[in-house]
Amino acid sequence: MLHSLVMVYLDDVDSVFEKAKAADAKVEYEPMDMPYGRREFGVRDIDGNLWCFAKKLATD
Repeated sequence: MLHSLVMVYLDDVDSVFEKAKAADAKVEYEPMDMPYGRREFGVRDIDGNLWCFAKKLATD
């Protein structure tokens, strides 16, 4: 079975996460600041595809 990864960039990762969680999304990982400069979280859809929602973090 083939699966996909979809990356969606948005402004407010945490509020979208709360909405996804309230809708009983299958959470793979909660929002966190990644070492590669993004705040992101991941959920799976009913077909097993991974959806990552992220915001680029400000760099100095």
